Amino acid sequence: MMYKVTQSIKDTHVLILDIQATGADPGVNHILEIGWSTIGTGCNGSAPRIRSSCVKLPDDAEVSRRVLKITGLSDDDFENGLRLPAVWKRVMRSAKNINKTNGTDTCPLVIHYSRFEEPYLRLLHEQYNGGGLFPFRIVCTHEISKRLFPELPRKGLRAIAGYLGYSTDQMRRASHHTAATAFIWQTIIPVLKKTYDIRSMEDLIAWMADTGRSISKSRAYPMKDAQRKNIPARPGIYRMRRLNGDVLYVGKAASLKQRVRSYFQKKTGHAEHILEMLSQAQDLDYTLTLSTLEAAMLESDMIKALSPPYNMSLKQGSRDVCFYTQGLDACNSGPTRKYCTGPVPSNDLFDCLHYLKSLLKTEKTDISSAESFLVPGLPAEYQPDHDTFAEGLAIFRDTYKTYLSGDVEISTLLHIGALVWREKLKNREEEEAADLSDEESDKEEDNREEQFVWTPERTAKALESVLSRSSFLLRRARWFCMLSESSISWKPGNGSSSEKMLMIIHNGTIKKHASVPVHQATPVPPGYCKGFPVRRRNFNLAVYDRMRVLTTEIRRLIKEDRLLELCLGPQGRIKKDSLSRFLRWV
Repeated sequence: MMYKVTQSIKDTHVLILDIQATGADPGVNHILEIGWSTIGTGCNGSAPRIRSSCVKLPDDAEVSRRVLKITGLSDDDFENGLRLPAVWKRVMRSAKNINKTNGTDTCPLVIHYSRFEEPYLRLLHEQYNGGGLFPFRIVCTHEISKRLFPELPRKGLRAIAGYLGYSTDQMRRASHHTAATAFIWQTIIPVLKKTYDIRSMEDLIAWMADTGRSISKSRAYPMKDAQRKNIPARPGIYRMRRLNGDVLYVGKAASLKQRVRSYFQKKTGHAEHILEMLSQAQDLDYTLTLSTLEAAMLESDMIKALSPPYNMSLKQGSRDVCFYTQGLDACNSGPTRKYCTGPVPSNDLFDCLHYLKSLLKTEKTDISSAESFLVPGLPAEYQPDHDTFAEGLAIFRDTYKTYLSGDVEISTLLHIGALVWREKLKNREEEEAADLSDEESDKEEDNREEQFVWTPERTAKALESVLSRSSFLLRRARWFCMLSESSISWKPGNGSSSEKMLMIIHNGTIKKHASVPVHQATPVPPGYCKGFPVRRRNFNLAVYDRMRVLTTEIRRLIKEDRLLELCLGPQGRIKKDSLSRFLRWV
């Protein structure tokens, strides 16, 4: 392929393309979506027009739940999509227009990580162009990035785009990836010119073909040392940021200095998503707090407010809390006189309780007219089959026949759930006392790695888990309501022996946080006299998560054997040992 000798690389029109598919092998997988765009004269630095189309899938095509989740695509998208030949025809029309503009017969095609797209493109060419000369000269921005930014920890699309200051959408859609690739291409053109005097497409092709050029395998992070070395060794919240200021990650730490330093130590082994984040992080800021406990609660609120892409938990997302009737047969987004049970996370757990109750109404184990959805969160294809479920239900009925001899009520099932939880606590205590040998631990690990197969016994255990989890959530709801009006004092790990920390919680938020004399009594919280109906009105997901984080931090203080006291009212001061026993239930 020859380009106009005088034509600069920034004036050469190129096709940007991205393919989303069910897998990497075009022989057995299916294209879900194609996105493309034209970049050339007049587009430098400006947002290009992105075109994309979902593909109508063959009738026998299956798309995994994981792929649907990470792309955000749905059955309706595929149903309303175009047939693959029609989409390919549009792509080829854009390629021919580019050839006409460039005065060539082969279209320069820019893709990030072309090893995925190229096999699909060659197959499409064979099927719909009739074979012959391949119509594209592929330029891979991933391969360019390996030479241009050799010490960057990761060079995937999200990492490179973020490093250069572009925020890629969380959903892996072809249009999003096409836009990110276009940004990378437009941004690296002046870098290529300045660093390697690459002025034309021919220069770039020659530079990429130079196999004698060594690529560094050492790792260096883009964040400058000065931006992370003067952080104090105190509790607080830190925020990792992209070049454009977007927050990538929010974290908490007992020592900000030590925690931030741990990211950049050479021997630290990071998960892939952390390496991808660190490839983009070029700045950070922080907020100091009086204690790690305060930092943990502030982190929860900040994650919801900022929704950083690399925080895996505590985001709002589709999560919420709800309130049920006393009989757990209907729910509402807010508490009322009727909806007086909660708060609990929105899920179908209590629906399963009522389903199980309906199955246990008769003495016979008959589920011929029912659907076995009693394992919450599992799609139908992962549920036990009809016969296995029926046998498991029979085992469950026989195990708890003492409680199931009369009318089966929701309260009966919740009582069984509490019994199951008590048995779990007992087994846990025995395991902790047994101090398993390495050989036994290895054996347990091997068992966990075996492929899971439903059996009647496992089905019965799954039914027990539904009841156990249900009773747990109701206990936790009451505990969180109690905790939302409370005072807690504790001895810091490295503070003065004459002082302790005090935190007062009011309406589910921190009303006061201070260092006080160690002999000062933990004060009665100002809202202790509020009834539960009033307390519930203050609950949303942020307050719920705040109380969940506070509970976790109280557990941590107990584990560290700190001096600790929780006050719920004038007669409700709970010391560490009593609190430890109580927390096993919530």
